[in-house]
Amino acid sequence: MTSGGDTTIGDSSTVNGDVDSEGEISVGDSSTVDGDLTATGDVTVAGSSTIAGEISTDGDVFIGYSSEVEGDIDAGGEVVISNSATVDGDITTDGPVTVGDSAVVKGELEARDEVVISGSVIIEGSVTTTGDITVRWGAEIYGDVDGDGDVVVEGALIEGNLTAGGAVELEWGTTITGDVSAGREATIHSGVTIEGEEPS
Repeated sequence: MTSGGDTTIGDSSTVNGDVDSEGEISVGDSSTVDGDLTATGDVTVAGSSTIAGEISTDGDVFIGYSSEVEGDIDAGGEVVISNSATVDGDITTDGPVTVGDSAVVKGELEARDEVVISGSVIIEGSVTTTGDITVRWGAEIYGDVDGDGDVVVEGALIEGNLTAGGAVELEWGTTITGDVSAGREATIHSGVTIEGEEPS
């Protein structure tokens, strides 16, 4: 399916194939696209929908509650993964990333702005950004965490190394299985476990 402008797919719809738009793409609730989404504008996928391919856009990407993307996301702007959504691939963007509660990302996450990872999130890959990183209570990251800015971990598991160009703050309940390195000050509260080398 090809469009020279914006493309809107209504609720409970099924599209068998790729969707290529010279504008924005909007996918309604409980819909299925059996292919890739490619757009020059923003891509919005409403709740409980399935994209059985990759998403590529110069704009923002919003993935709604309990939706699933079965491929990579490559965006030029902001990426928002809502609560309980799943991305079965890598996320790469020139903007910020927000991952909502209980979401799952089965791949790497690379951004050029702030990254916020909410509680009970599972990320099966490294998290890298030129900005700040906040990891909230109950999140699990199975890979390295590397931010050029400040990194705050509010009681989460990181199975890998943590590196910050700025300050590091680790709050109660945080576990880091690798090394921790900070470009500036490091604040390690009580109840934190670091199994590798701690910042000096």
